[in-house]
Amino acid sequence: MSRFIETIRVEDGKWHRLSYHQARVDRAFKQVMHRPSPELPCWLANSKPPAHGLFKCRILYDEENFKIEYVPYTMPVIRSLKLVPADDLHYEHKWADRALIDTLSSLRGNCDDVLFLKSGRITDTSYANIVLGKDGKWFTPTHCLLKGTMRQHLLDEGLILERDISVNDLPKFDVFRLVNAMMGWEGERAEVRNIIP
Repeated sequence: MSRFIETIRVEDGKWHRLSYHQARVDRAFKQVMHRPSPELPCWLANSKPPAHGLFKCRILYDEENFKIEYVPYTMPVIRSLKLVPADDLHYEHKWADRALIDTLSSLRGNCDDVLFLKSGRITDTSYANIVLGKDGKWFTPTHCLLKGTMRQHLLDEGLILERDISVNDLPKFDVFRLVNAMMGWEGERAEVRNIIP
């Protein structure tokens, strides 16, 4: 069985949005392994997060084993995205095997990352959900590849809404942001300036 990854933001020794990560681990165990999942606090109990700074807590796990590491995190600069068809890409769980994502990402050319299309609909970039803005309102594609924890948090808070967004809808929006567990909504935002066909 393939392994899964869970990535949690750790800032100054504090784990962020742990309940959202627990929900995603729960889905993986229920839908793929057909058994109850362990509690993340039990996995994390014997690990010691760095007390200062911003880190990515990376948990690699399968049905029986898990491994935790802390990696210093620097916000990536992503200003341009290349549209890439990805009809055969399925990533409803956060799999450790990203071979197809990596292959498709290599098609980005001179852009910083890719924005995957499925049946002409906008989905996600190679490692973040996208949020599109117009007139102070924010939308995220209903047909995302992976339901990210930050995406879900923003939906729950009413800060963004889901919408079916086709590639033809892109000109209707004037600002694009990327979000994931490490890239937040406030402060260190990741804003995209160009989306290239």
